[in-house]
Amino acid sequence: MKTATNIIKSVVMIFLILPISPITNATTYYLKKLSIQNQSSSPLIEQVSVRNDELTVNIKQQKIDNCITGTIKYRIADRATAKQLCTCTIGIRSKMTVGQLWEIESYAQSGIDPNKLPYVIKIQQALQQCTIGLTLNPPQRL
Repeated sequence: MKTATNIIKSVVMIFLILPISPITNATTYYLKKLSIQNQSSSPLIEQVSVRNDELTVNIKQQKIDNCITGTIKYRIADRATAKQLCTCTIGIRSKMTVGQLWEIESYAQSGIDPNKLPYVIKIQQALQQCTIGLTLNPPQRL
């Protein structure tokens, strides 16, 4: 059975190594906007203006929601605990620079342990703080 420390390390590595997915909704939005603006009908352009707020994507919230879904799916925690854990961990991850993500990925692809990088150690400590007081289970295989 995994110890709490091993569970934390598993969760930390999941959040550090998760790939950044392309934003296809943004591409779709701009293509739609471009095709509508090229038409001469002003009501369509007004419709785009009205829909701009509806099309705004909150990537950070999407990451939190995906994290909550995965945490519940693998029975690591209940919904309330998952929300608290994911909000904290994604908040910490969101402060990482692109350069730091690239360096971690470069280390991992080169077979070098990225856990030795000073900012990774600092991030892992911050991520561990997210788990204090939470009841977390080992991930369950589906």
